[in-house]
Amino acid sequence: MDDRMVVIEALAAHVSGPDARRLADGLPEPYALPLLRASELAEPGDFYAATALPRERVDRVLDELGLPHPPFG
Repeated sequence: MDDRMVVIEALAAHVSGPDARRLADGLPEPYALPLLRASELAEPGDFYAATALPRERVDRVLDELGLPHPPFG
């Protein structure tokens, strides 16, 4: 799985349904789908740790996709 999908999958778990759907708006379909399927309840915990990637790489992916940095919502 590439870095972008790792970040998107972690993001989908750490934001609630309405916020996830808002973030999905305008993303290419492969990146939007995990967010559109997000649960109505966000998982607790450290978003950055959930990605298992260096924070700088996660921030770069968020910037490339035009997504905000934590905290979300």
